[in-house]
Amino acid sequence: YHKLIANLNLWRASFSNSEKKLNSLQNVAVRQARSIKLAQKHYRLALREQPDNPFVWRRLAQTDVNYSNTKFSLVAITQAGHYAPSEKTILLDAILWKLPLWQQLYRQKKEETIQQIKYFAQSIESTPQAREQLNQLLKENGLKTTVCNKLPRTQKFKLICN
Repeated sequence: YHKLIANLNLWRASFSNSEKKLNSLQNVAVRQARSIKLAQKHYRLALREQPDNPFVWRRLAQTDVNYSNTKFSLVAITQAGHYAPSEKTILLDAILWKLPLWQQLYRQKKEETIQQIKYFAQSIESTPQAREQLNQLLKENGLKTTVCNKLPRTQKFKLICN
């Protein structure tokens, strides 16, 4: 129940972004903030019942839409990765979440992220589109050289580091 209510509120918050043209920005922002707070509340309640559910942890991290509380969202995405270290969607989300925060990560988290990239790229579920997405994110964050120097020079990593 709590997971469903949280998902609906998170959806409502993301949907309100498309309403900005129709309503005043202030009203939309208030509704969006309210929906995100409700989503966080219900994800936390859902985690009381299922503390090892990586998908709830992942969604809880997604409630930090503007990286406003990086410690909170980083803990949530790390927990998701802990409970599902080989789940493709969790792994990719963890990587995509951490790369923009690279400068704020401790050395251990940076190494963990590089290991996650290695694991993801070598998995059979890794698609060329996802590897291209990683490549683009590395470029955008100025991390291409930093990260690619620590990755193997195999065919699977070419799309990430070309």
